[in-house]
Amino acid sequence: MYDQSAVAVIVPVYNRSRTVIETLRSVARQTRHPALLLIVDDGSTDDLAGCIAQWLDIDKPAFPVKLARKENAGAPVARNFGLRMAGDIPFVAFLDSDDRWPQDFLERTSKILTEQPDAIAVSSDQVMVDFADGVRRHVSLEKLPRCPITWMFQHGAGIGSCTLLRTAVVRELGGYPEHVPTGHDIDLFFRASRRGKWSFAAGLPVEMGRNSGRIAGEHDHLCRSQKNFQAHWAGVYEDVARREQLADVLPRKFLEKHLAHRWYRAARQWERLKDRDAALDCYRRSIAHRRTIASWLRLHVLEWESRKARRVGARVEPVRKNSI
Repeated sequence: MYDQSAVAVIVPVYNRSRTVIETLRSVARQTRHPALLLIVDDGSTDDLAGCIAQWLDIDKPAFPVKLARKENAGAPVARNFGLRMAGDIPFVAFLDSDDRWPQDFLERTSKILTEQPDAIAVSSDQVMVDFADGVRRHVSLEKLPRCPITWMFQHGAGIGSCTLLRTAVVRELGGYPEHVPTGHDIDLFFRASRRGKWSFAAGLPVEMGRNSGRIAGEHDHLCRSQKNFQAHWAGVYEDVARREQLADVLPRKFLEKHLAHRWYRAARQWERLKDRDAALDCYRRSIAHRRTIASWLRLHVLEWESRKARRVGARVEPVRKNSI
């Protein structure tokens, strides 16, 4: 039987046997130890088991650690796999394999959830660390509790590693949507925010790694496994807004503005990927929410280019072979 402030930490890993060690060390250094650390190997092909065994032998963490292996099925499936193994531990934290906690993260966040029974989640600040160029960008989450949905529309919902949640709430919501390859945190956290209060834990920020896998020669960030992650994210925001009837919660102008911006970013990414038809579709989706000069101009430029390409193609006659 666990006490009321016990925490299960779930770390899904795919081909990051070196990168994940610093993440695990940040868990071992916590001033409040987790009741259980679950490392979910999502079908890695590197020597993850050997690296974890070496870390356990050297650092000897003072709390239970389990390494569970499953077939590769993606991050949301791996997170839900760990959630099922967490048993009746009341709080759960999902830590990405390239992110790192300050030493008092679990102490601060578990204290708040214990003292605030109406709170379903608590988050701390982030610092985005790009391991490729060393750039650090601080992101304050202090205003998130005022209206989590509004904050996540403006800043994104990639806050899993700096958030502690009530296990029962995550389970009631069915965990992460497994059919969503990237952006599944958007779906879960939007729904969770409507179940109760979301709190903020002041203090040192959580380091959110970027390009760490690329530098170490390992699997890169999850979103980059998708050809156009901006389009995936825009689709998730659109689906959640419709399903959760957010037009009744958020000002319509605010909602339409941010959905239009999401589809505009997706269109720009498709242009960089040289897919004109996909870009056109995203510009039209953006304009359907809000007609901006930028989207309108890019749409008409691409439509003109498409018509020109068709005319040129129509004028090109096939080369006939000489008859013998």
